[in-house]
Amino acid sequence: MTSLIKPRSSHWYEYTAQGLIKPAYEMPNKSKPGQMRKTTLADARKLMLWTSVTNVLSIINKPALNDWRVTQGILAALTLPRNEGEPLDEFASRVASDMDAESEKARDFGTKIHDAIDARLLALKIPDDEDPTVKPFLDSSWQWMLENIKEVKRTEYYDGFDGVAGRIDMECVLKDDTRAVLDWKTQRVRKTPAFYKEWGYQLGAYGRFSKQATGLWPRLFSIVINSVEPSPCGVQEWTDPDKQWQMFLHAKELWQHDKDYRPGVGLI
Repeated sequence: MTSLIKPRSSHWYEYTAQGLIKPAYEMPNKSKPGQMRKTTLADARKLMLWTSVTNVLSIINKPALNDWRVTQGILAALTLPRNEGEPLDEFASRVASDMDAESEKARDFGTKIHDAIDARLLALKIPDDEDPTVKPFLDSSWQWMLENIKEVKRTEYYDGFDGVAGRIDMECVLKDDTRAVLDWKTQRVRKTPAFYKEWGYQLGAYGRFSKQATGLWPRLFSIVINSVEPSPCGVQEWTDPDKQWQMFLHAKELWQHDKDYRPGVGLI
């Protein structure tokens, strides 16, 4: 039986001659003219694309995420009825699809949250046409932003450094005049939010991108929004940005060795 688990999509970026970062998530599908397909490592090698921060961090084992995915698979197998006379491989394929549906639902909610926050920040207010199903989940995080942010510099922007790039949620100036990079996370919070160490590594990379332009480390914040029910947001500041960046570099070195690919221009 072939693998039932779909491979995670990888994000890749083009570093242009003008020094700009452009997403290169898809490529023209030569076997299906007019259609696009996901960019592969082979494409990246050929085009000298930069890898994403999340690609690099995928090299790190994430027990909590793995446990959640296994749990979803078990629940799908227990609750999905098997059709009469259905071959086992077909049933297994349906179980895998049903398991992925929960992940897709979580991703869709996260996208809605990111889009709604970005729309608020661009307008500096709550848009009249905001999705009413999203609004209650944003109240706490929006209040935190109003109380702590002095000036929004950039939102949902692409940036990168030395072969690694990503899409960053926000760079801003806080009310104490310090610069900060913020990352939104949606999570099924039960009692208190969980903050995973790789989130700090991720922000260490994003902070290094900012430092390349400003010369100074920004402060790094993860903000957790509960996807189960509206509740106070969780806020974690990752202190010692340089340490977070160094930990990211360890993951990067392992990823480059594993993939036998070292994109970048050798700036460090």
